[in-house]
Amino acid sequence: MSKSAIVLNITYAVFCALFIYMMSYLEEEHYIGGQDIDNLCTVYRELIDDNRDVFAPTCLLIMSPLIYATVKKRFKSFSLNVITFALLGYWVWRFFIRLIVCV
Repeated sequence: MSKSAIVLNITYAVFCALFIYMMSYLEEEHYIGGQDIDNLCTVYRELIDDNRDVFAPTCLLIMSPLIYATVKKRFKSFSLNVITFALLGYWVWRFFIRLIVCV
C-alpha cells in the first residue's frame, strides 16, 4: 500500500471517528458532575429523545467504504485492518458498550 493511500485512509478514519463521536454524544453529557447528574447512567435514564437508533446505522454506513476496502483486499493490508477494526471497536463502544452497564 502506498504512503498516499495510507494517509488518505488515516484521514478518512479520523473523519469517521469524529463523526461517530458527534453522533453518539448525548446532549446532557456536559452536565455530568453538577448537582443533579452524577454519572452517565443518570443521563441515560432521564433521556427523553434518544436518536442513537438512527445514528448508529448511519455511522456504520459512513464507515462502509473502509469495511469494503478491507474485505476487497482480503484482510491482507495490516494498516487497513488496524484502522477498520479500531473504528468498529470505537463504534461499538460509543453506541452500545458504554451504556450497557446502565441497563
